[in-house]
Amino acid sequence: MAQLSEFHFARMFKVSFNCTPHQYVLTRRVELAKRLLLESQESLSNISIASGFSSQQHLSQQFKQRVGVTPAVFRKVQGKFPR
Repeated sequence: MAQLSEFHFARMFKVSFNCTPHQYVLTRRVELAKRLLLESQESLSNISIASGFSSQQHLSQQFKQRVGVTPAVFRKVQGKFPR
């Protein structure tokens, strides 16, 4: 589609966005999860699925790495829908 090899696309993507395509996708998924945590009462497992993560554990790992707290703590600190 982009008329580039996978390697060249990944390299040019990193130059343009300062992250790999995979890291970009993970960041977007975490952003979606943050929004869902604030706007819904869905369980963490449902939010992980809706955000495109393979498991709640994967969401929690990536969320903590990027946000600094777990999804449960994030939701609790924001004061919405405590569980």
